[in-house]
Amino acid sequence: MATVTAHAGQSHETVTAAQTTKTQVSRVKAADHAKPTAKAASASANKHSQKASAASAASLSRATQANASAQAHAASQTAASTKPAAVAAPAQPVKAPAPVAVQTPAQKAAQKAASIRATTGETYVGTVSGLGMATDVIQGSMSRTTAPAQAGLAMTWGGATQLSTTDGLTTEIAGHAKSNTFSWITGLGVGSQVAVTDASGNSRTYRVYAVDDVNDDSYSVKDGKDQYNAIISANQGEAVVLQTCLSDTVNRIVWAR
Repeated sequence: MATVTAHAGQSHETVTAAQTTKTQVSRVKAADHAKPTAKAASASANKHSQKASAASAASLSRATQANASAQAHAASQTAASTKPAAVAAPAQPVKAPAPVAVQTPAQKAAQKAASIRATTGETYVGTVSGLGMATDVIQGSMSRTTAPAQAGLAMTWGGATQLSTTDGLTTEIAGHAKSNTFSWITGLGVGSQVAVTDASGNSRTYRVYAVDDVNDDSYSVKDGKDQYNAIISANQGEAVVLQTCLSDTVNRIVWAR
């Protein structure tokens, strides 16, 4: 029994030893088995760490890029805000139109007198107009038996031969009708207006108060009245007497004051 017990004990010890050895081997194996697991864990950790580092680096790169972009945008905004505003070119002054020289009536009359003297050698004394027509008048006298041949001209004949609108005298003005120089006076009637501007540029409007037709001896062809003095007299007040021919023997006479 003792042997058995002892044997059994020996056997137990042996088993125990064997078990111990087996356990150690198992532990060694476990340890050996654990080593690659630890390596794998380390590798995994390193891999995760690398991924984390890469992610961190990527994140840092994105943050850096975003920061750089923000800084660039801020710099752009700052540059835009600090950029000096474009200076507008100074507006060119608008040139006022050159003033148009306005001639006075006296200047116009003097200019016309110079033109008539240069072209005809005659002395301009004024202009008579009516019914939208106008005729320039040169100085004449009763010693001249023919009115100016130039179209647009008439001459003083009886009365005050120096035509004036302010002297209080009457001037007779005679002109041809054939050249249309003075034919317009045939359209005047009692109440018609006649405007006269003298060589000084003074103007006056006269109103027709009488009309008659006379022969070459100044007798009215209507009633035989002698109109000579009424035609040539200067002492009829501030007035004009206008004369043109209707035919070779009959003349139209118009009085206006």
